[in-house]
Amino acid sequence: MWDSTLLILTTALVTSVLTVLLTFSLVRTIVITSSGKKTNPTEKLDPTEEPTPTKESTSAKEPSLPKYPGLYRAQGIPLEYSKDSVKWLLHLILACEEDSLVIHSLADDPRGKPTKVAAFTLIGGSEHLSGRGRRWTFPVPKEECPSRNTQSPLVSIDDHFEGFTPMNSFKTSEEHKIDFIAISGLGSNAYGSFVERGGTHMWLAGSLPYDIPGIRVLTYGYDSHLHNSDSFQDLEAISSSFRTNIGTIRPKVDVSGIGNYQSLSYSLRNQHDIPPKPLIFLGHSLGGVILKMVFLSIPVEIRGLTNLKALVQMNNSAHKIDKENFLSTYAALFFGVPNQGMDIGSLIPMAGGQNLPMLMNLGKESELLRGLHREFLSNFTYKTSRIISYYETKVSPTAIQVDGRWKMKGKRVVLVSQSSATHGRPWENQPHHIQAINRSHSNLVKFSSDDEVYDRILVRLKEFAEDSIKVIQRRFEDNADLSHEQHQCLRDLNRPRFWEIRDTKIHQPEPGTLRWLYKTPEFQSWRDNEHFSTLWIRGSPGQGKSVLAKAVINHLDEWSKLIPRDSSTSITNLGSVKVIYFFFYKQDEEKTFSTPQSLIRALIVQLLTASRIFEHLPRTYQARPGEFFTERFGTLWNIFCDLVCDPLYSRIYCVIDALDECEESVSDLLSGFKKVFSGLMLNGRLRLKLLITTRPMPDLANELDSSPCIDLKAKTEDLKLFVQKKISNLPQRFGPELKGKATELLLGRTERTFLWVSIVTNKIERMVLPSFAKLTTAVAESSTDLDELYSDITYQVMRGPLEGQKLLAWAAYSRRPLTLIELEAALATQIGSESKESTEDYRANLTKDAVASTAGVILEITADTVHLIHQSAKDFILKGNQLANSPFLCGLGLAGS
Repeated sequence: MWDSTLLILTTALVTSVLTVLLTFSLVRTIVITSSGKKTNPTEKLDPTEEPTPTKESTSAKEPSLPKYPGLYRAQGIPLEYSKDSVKWLLHLILACEEDSLVIHSLADDPRGKPTKVAAFTLIGGSEHLSGRGRRWTFPVPKEECPSRNTQSPLVSIDDHFEGFTPMNSFKTSEEHKIDFIAISGLGSNAYGSFVERGGTHMWLAGSLPYDIPGIRVLTYGYDSHLHNSDSFQDLEAISSSFRTNIGTIRPKVDVSGIGNYQSLSYSLRNQHDIPPKPLIFLGHSLGGVILKMVFLSIPVEIRGLTNLKALVQMNNSAHKIDKENFLSTYAALFFGVPNQGMDIGSLIPMAGGQNLPMLMNLGKESELLRGLHREFLSNFTYKTSRIISYYETKVSPTAIQVDGRWKMKGKRVVLVSQSSATHGRPWENQPHHIQAINRSHSNLVKFSSDDEVYDRILVRLKEFAEDSIKVIQRRFEDNADLSHEQHQCLRDLNRPRFWEIRDTKIHQPEPGTLRWLYKTPEFQSWRDNEHFSTLWIRGSPGQGKSVLAKAVINHLDEWSKLIPRDSSTSITNLGSVKVIYFFFYKQDEEKTFSTPQSLIRALIVQLLTASRIFEHLPRTYQARPGEFFTERFGTLWNIFCDLVCDPLYSRIYCVIDALDECEESVSDLLSGFKKVFSGLMLNGRLRLKLLITTRPMPDLANELDSSPCIDLKAKTEDLKLFVQKKISNLPQRFGPELKGKATELLLGRTERTFLWVSIVTNKIERMVLPSFAKLTTAVAESSTDLDELYSDITYQVMRGPLEGQKLLAWAAYSRRPLTLIELEAALATQIGSESKESTEDYRANLTKDAVASTAGVILEITADTVHLIHQSAKDFILKGNQLANSPFLCGLGLAGS
């Protein structure tokens, strides 16, 4: 009965369709014409724009300008021109006064053309620049370029700033270290979007190039007007153009004897083995969505990125520049990017014709947006990349029609909520990954010359600039050896992705915790010398074994990079150090991460890092990957043994977490490893080191009797840091005194564990009107015995609303963890439901807050997937049949089953 119910649910679920997001960040640029009348040359209306303040601010690096200057871009300027000569040239071709011109930036054309690009303001207008949103072309007077014997060059002027606009450039490639690309929002001016509100300072031109030497700064604009637009291009077309345009500005190298510093072909750059410049992106609102689409659409055929797949428009592309640019991407800063939709109420009347259908898919309830974002989270998981999300904390005015014209005088709303703007990758959920900016949506990226927010962002950008060069260089070194076919093979074999549990289900260790572990004799002996092949870490549920395993992997990765290859350590210079791992996960009853076969397959994939080592992999797997997933354990084990014996690696550290959750005989698996150890000696040195974590298991004592063992129990110093972090994340209604009291109460309990602290703080967080008395009661009534604690929690859920019982039942009994969208459909399914249509009236928006308010004490949400807080919780519910009397299960006839 239960399986059939699941089948009905599965067929009723709505298939998530990849789509596009849209946000709105338009900047009005009003030109003062020669007659003195203020007109809007593009008739753009920014749905996120606030009325301009009357007080003007000025920049120390730029002169003060009127409040509404006319902003333009000039391209095709002769390469030898300086800012003064550009001003004189524009004075000639536009027939305007020199004093009416202000040159903001002048830089080499990033496309490699022997010309320059300037951004400038024209005060008072020019009769030669008439019309709206147009592009004008002027020949350079011959007297201004006497050295040219050919036809006079042409200078083009526009006010739309579409494509790339450079803010600065360099004389040599040695000076040029990094590329920084800023993408503006829908319908915006790619330059004006970043100008301070009510002032003239454009921080991308006037600050950033001076504050970070070696960074080339560019903006990117695109035609995406909302009001009165005759364009019907969609987000796929915009992102495709952006991807292509990136290829026109990179790579740039300066090879001795090759010539001037201009664009060279991929093959020429590759021939001289010059890694490209790192890429750092800034995406504001819709610009961040476009950037995500580009990330997801580039096929990655390199080691270390086998967990990424090509999506959207470039699924079959094999363009080397695309892959190279993806590899070069180090970081992204997302400002107000609507990952989960936005408020579109005031925008619907503005959108006409072709824009309306797309706009209707951008609301907060859009399943299309959720589908796209879920794909991004599950596919863009490159661990050496960095993403920071910024969100607004001020409301924005909306547009209404006044006397037939759209004006920003409507009600004030939060256009992109905090949860939508910060719905990032699972491991980037710390305060330094998610930051508030006390501004409205359009003002998120507008900074003055002495702006506190800019200073805060600059600190992170300096860190990125310093780290990115080494990271990107290492990426290209690490991935240079594999062929196209081998990259494809890795992608086919890495299913499910071996890193999935580690990155999406296991919390990051709190900074400062677990330092004691690396100082213990047991750990140091296991890591450093040749006499111990296995380290066993055992502990009861909730002591932090999985977090410890994750911390050990991070530690070994960093530690191995610091070992000199000619040092006196036991690691020789004959090969490299490799860290491989696997996390057993029993909550997935489809046995994706709970069998010996899944363990060995994951370890094999992690060891395939060079062309030569692929010789150990049967060619049948490359031609028919499906056979890899149906192969006998014995055959897979032999392949694994061949790989670890290859001299490519001088030392392999293998970390296996939660071995006790393996579905089959653990003793047989460990016996196999012991046999491997005996044959894996290199000049008398052990090559393979194994660290395992389990609950206390008497059966393992015989297999591991000679191995060092650490009995894990949460350390007081670690618990203190963990409690402080959990309490600091409580809502604002918990003031400093209440937070201090909660910390004192939690640390005052004996026999506490990390899991116990997590559950109790979840209970505390649900308090609507917290008080000292309520805190004291909540902590005192929470038993440190997990079974008693689980019993109390399930009892409370059984006494609560039916929705809470259903939610807990689906989380406990489903064959795999369900997504929020799937659970929405599950909760809407009634006992008498016969079709998807019959459930629609019962469907409710299921959010993280909704889960927390029902059964959230014992449930967690990671990457939009709901699962029980710990395997011990699922064991308790299933083995004890704790939900037997639930009205929901009784109605299905499943009580007691």
